[in-house]
Amino acid sequence: MNRIILAALVGVLVSGPGAKAGDIMSGPLPSILLCVSPTNLNDARCFDYILGVNDAENGRVFCTPSSLNRRFLGYVVRDYLKTRTFEYRLKRNAVDLVREALSKEYPCKK
Repeated sequence: MNRIILAALVGVLVSGPGAKAGDIMSGPLPSILLCVSPTNLNDARCFDYILGVNDAENGRVFCTPSSLNRRFLGYVVRDYLKTRTFEYRLKRNAVDLVREALSKEYPCKK
C-alpha cells in the first residue's frame, strides 16, 4: 500500500504544476505510438484519445463528416502513423500526430 501511495506522489511531483492535459500522451514514448498496432488500436486509451482530439478540434483544424462512424477515426490515425518514421513520431506530441492525421484525411473546405 505504501508503494502505491509513493508511486502516486512521485507521479504528481514529476508532472509538476505546469503539466498540461496532453502530457499523458507525450514524453519519451508517447502512448499514441502504441496505436500503430492493429491489436493496440482496440485499446480504449488509443481510441478515447483520438476521439477526444476529434471532439476538441473538429471544425477548426479538420472537419470530419457527421455521418462518419467514429470508430473509423482510429484507423485513419493508425494508417497515418504507419507512414511516418519512428523518429518523427517520437519527436511529436500525440495531439499533433492526431491533428496531422485527421487534417490530412478530412481538411476543412474553404
